[in-house]
Amino acid sequence: MSQEISAREPQLVQQENNYGIHTRQNFNQSAFYPIAQIPSAKLYKPIGNWVGRLILPTKQQLQDGLDWVWMEVQYAPPTAQNLLGNIVRLEWKNNENLLAKVKAVTRDINFTSEVIKSQKQGNIHPFRLNGVRQVGILRSLAGANPQDDVIVVLDANTIINADGEKSILQIEHEPVLATGRFYGLVKIINPIKSNLLSTKDKKDSDYFSVQHYSLNSNKFDGVQETIRIPQQVIDTRDFAPSSSQEIEKSPAGEDGWYIYGAKDANAVFTVSALAPRSLFQIQPRQIITGKELGLNYIQEVNWRNTEKDKGKFNTALLKPIETSISKWQQGDKAIVLHLFGGIGGLKAEAIAVPYTITGHFAFGIAEVVRDEFTNELRFETKYHQIYAHNPDGIIAGTHTWADYMGNLQQQHVQYQIF
Repeated sequence: MSQEISAREPQLVQQENNYGIHTRQNFNQSAFYPIAQIPSAKLYKPIGNWVGRLILPTKQQLQDGLDWVWMEVQYAPPTAQNLLGNIVRLEWKNNENLLAKVKAVTRDINFTSEVIKSQKQGNIHPFRLNGVRQVGILRSLAGANPQDDVIVVLDANTIINADGEKSILQIEHEPVLATGRFYGLVKIINPIKSNLLSTKDKKDSDYFSVQHYSLNSNKFDGVQETIRIPQQVIDTRDFAPSSSQEIEKSPAGEDGWYIYGAKDANAVFTVSALAPRSLFQIQPRQIITGKELGLNYIQEVNWRNTEKDKGKFNTALLKPIETSISKWQQGDKAIVLHLFGGIGGLKAEAIAVPYTITGHFAFGIAEVVRDEFTNELRFETKYHQIYAHNPDGIIAGTHTWADYMGNLQQQHVQYQIF
């Protein structure tokens, strides 16, 4: 079925924002990637059991005060392939405790003068929900941005129901904000010069030769492929949010990269997020034993030589006492505390208080999972972001690591200390 979205008041923006700049680029638009283009299952895996694009109900439909939205199915499990490309209704399971939790966070939305002022400064606010009563979790996510471009993954507990000709997906957990539809594990070999390609809008730095990981050899000697890592454009900050320049030389990619994205109309896998494999491996790069040494590492050592260590990362295990390292088991979970500072350099962020940057912190959960490509245990991190409205379109909610940290359109990781 197709879904018409009614016109609503435009967002009151007096100055350009980063979201508007980047969403105009075709490679940042979901429609750029035909849903029928499915990459090889030997090289790529879906990022979730279900992948979909949320669509806010019409203004009239929003008046029912219920928490459901539409979703374009961009990936479905093998048992539901008939739903691929369809627009279905997404709602909560009819569970008393679950619905009570949803009701507890349901709110009426009415913009204040402060919100209008913030909009005029370029920040993204859910203007399509302004004046709507009883907005719950699903509608809050679907209406967060000016366009219906929020991509989510749903877990295996999703069930399918039907109401006449309409298919209904019912969930019991909050959708996780994500980017891409599929992901692979590759070694980036080198950039490919544009004269070797026939694509009309090619750029020298956009196309790369990569080699996939082979489970048979446990090395990056699998299928060789040409992929695209689009160069994001310069935005209001006077620099691009990410760059693929010399990525093949980056020390972060020594053990390979997880690449997230989908195939374009020319069947070229186009990357929307990157994640260095080494960062998620169980074995730490450094072990520090002793309470005092551990505290000193957190407060002092970790922040030394920041200029020298630019472009690098480290994983350190802090042990208060001398004990054997406990073995992580599949299914184990750990609490994640995420911190970042400000953007420095020649195009540094403005500092209101000398030597002080507000930065950001977030909590998350790292779960030990079995890697689908290497069969090794690794960490899989999800952030529970409490995030202020901003000019980038970053939404408060649960994010995959790839969506929050590795997203090329919204990425901060190349310019800040984390």
